[in-house]
Amino acid sequence: LATVSFYNYFGAVQKRTVGDTTATEDALTGYNFVPDGVGALVRYNSIEKNTPSNYRQRIYGDDDAMPRASTAEPMTSISMPVFGYVHGENHDGCLGIVEEGREFCNIVSDHATQNIPFYKTYPEFVYREVYSQPTNSTGGTIALLQENVNELNASVTYKFLEGEDASYVGMAKTYRDYLKSKSMIHNTERNYTQIPLRVDTIGSEVTNGVMFDKRIMMTTFEEYADMLESLSVEHGINNVVGVYKGYTKDGVTWTSPDYDNIYKKMGSLDEFGSLYNIYFHTDHVYASANQSGYNQSKDLTKGVNTQIITVGEGDSTKYVTTPAFTKEKIAKDTRKLAKKGVKSFALDSIGNVLHSNYGEDETTRSQTIAAYQEALAQVEGNVALYQPNDYLLQYTDRNFDYSMYTNQYLIFDDTVPFTSIVQSGSIELYSTYINFFGNVREDLLRMIDYNVYPSFLLTKESSAKLDETALQYIYCSQYDNLEEAVNVYYNFVNESLKEVTGQSIENREIVADGVSKVTYSNGKVIYVNYTNFDQTVDGVQVPKKGHKVI
Repeated sequence: LATVSFYNYFGAVQKRTVGDTTATEDALTGYNFVPDGVGALVRYNSIEKNTPSNYRQRIYGDDDAMPRASTAEPMTSISMPVFGYVHGENHDGCLGIVEEGREFCNIVSDHATQNIPFYKTYPEFVYREVYSQPTNSTGGTIALLQENVNELNASVTYKFLEGEDASYVGMAKTYRDYLKSKSMIHNTERNYTQIPLRVDTIGSEVTNGVMFDKRIMMTTFEEYADMLESLSVEHGINNVVGVYKGYTKDGVTWTSPDYDNIYKKMGSLDEFGSLYNIYFHTDHVYASANQSGYNQSKDLTKGVNTQIITVGEGDSTKYVTTPAFTKEKIAKDTRKLAKKGVKSFALDSIGNVLHSNYGEDETTRSQTIAAYQEALAQVEGNVALYQPNDYLLQYTDRNFDYSMYTNQYLIFDDTVPFTSIVQSGSIELYSTYINFFGNVREDLLRMIDYNVYPSFLLTKESSAKLDETALQYIYCSQYDNLEEAVNVYYNFVNESLKEVTGQSIENREIVADGVSKVTYSNGKVIYVNYTNFDQTVDGVQVPKKGHKVI
């Protein structure tokens, strides 16, 4: 037994051909919903696509302990175990929720082809899968079938939707209500006069020198505090959330998994008036090859092929720690940092990396979820997570490095903010670093459309000092060079989103080509115009490449 799929043709729609008079307009406006990244739609249309016939991705991403022959990895993964169909927008729809067995489940979406002319989306539960087993030291491998079956109880709930709920917005709101009923997310009562700005910084980084390790100082506590004061005094930006990285003697790259000390050259935490919104970065899921403090035979995760799971290379080489070790280290290090005065923790990787362990302490993906939930439940202080999967949303109210995109597969017709709608009113979403945006104006508009707050990586010293380190990809971070850009970009987003802080998204429509209309629970409406010309919609003038709130 390899896989079991349920109701493959439930909700399936036959492909219409051009000129088919039996096809109604409502049928042609329907689509299948796939939870890839932020959310994607596969529309029912008569256009023949030169594209692979299906989409298949594992909920919560692939298991690193089950190595694949292919090294290609998706940019984003599925963070919510859902899928759906709409048969005529605002007419009929259905949301499927994978309740049990989701960590062993694929979401499959087939595009209509000549041979099988149906659009269909369904869950596929994996009991055994094929993995890659090395055969020699030169890279040779063979494909083997997993011997022991995955233990899971497959369970899917279907919620039927009609009227205004028969849309991806209705699906998102339905899933949001489902999570609230399970106490997996909670309403917030934050009502800011201005939106938060996330300002991360790097304290120090370490690299190999000729004879001794070389430590590079980028930003001390005092220098970071001065940046935040400058933003407040010079630009009136007072609502700042920050993440401090590289505060130990081993810098950003080499510290993992030991975060229990603060490098004395960073200075004193007394430099900050309040530490409530200053998060100290940790990543206990990985262990640096340059670090000690772990037992290679006991504390590191092994794959089904008995090899230690390794990511990165050179100075960036890291191993995956076992769930038990991760849980223990989070408890130990957060307690030690709390005694030094730290009140908030940004826990990296634990939110979006899910693996099993075939080592001494054998662990399934289900048991890993339970271990991570227990680990976060015992942290005393504020917790922020990076792109968390739904099973950890209850432990945070801030989602860092939120992705506003999908994997851009050719099968997709539209990108939609499904996960934004689900988390709105409960969890604050923060973008990846605007420093590195390729199309800044377009991405700023998308942030306003999806209710995402801006983020920057700022350092006192020039990023040129990082050229010979594992952080050489950071090509622009010096505060003196970015100060004005931070002010301009922040105020552009703040102009509209300050009116809806703490509110939930209740509707989103495309009201004209390139113009979206987002309605919030407090009655405010935000129009976003992605086009290169001014547009008037609902009697509201929306400037080109701009936005308007009413």
